[in-house]
Amino acid sequence: MLLPQETIKQLVGVLSQQLGHETTNAPAVPTTAELTSLITSQLLRAPLYIYIGLVALSYVFNSTPLLRWGRTFCAAPLKAKLAHIHNWKHSTIKVKGDFILFFESFIVLGLHEEYQESNFATNRPASGNDEEAP
Repeated sequence: MLLPQETIKQLVGVLSQQLGHETTNAPAVPTTAELTSLITSQLLRAPLYIYIGLVALSYVFNSTPLLRWGRTFCAAPLKAKLAHIHNWKHSTIKVKGDFILFFESFIVLGLHEEYQESNFATNRPASGNDEEAP
């Protein structure tokens, strides 16, 4: 089962905007492509039963707006994408909310890792030696 790359990219893009990462003044904010790459690499390393479930849900997530708006999630305008995400996130069907939470969690993880790396790089001694002189 192939990863729905475009669905993941579109979902990550909208969710990262909602989480405010695009407007952050952090020194090194990961791009949507970098966050998408992080998520897809984690999915590819996941156990098969998790991988198949998330891929299947990604296809369902992308195709269900066809019933409401006549377009897939990827082809929908931003307002419809936001409504679709909101509907899934607050659905009484728990797996839908968990699906959105999965992606939100990885976006936050990606932002945190990038912050840690940039913070580590800016706090390193200029000599390249990790030990401080007495």
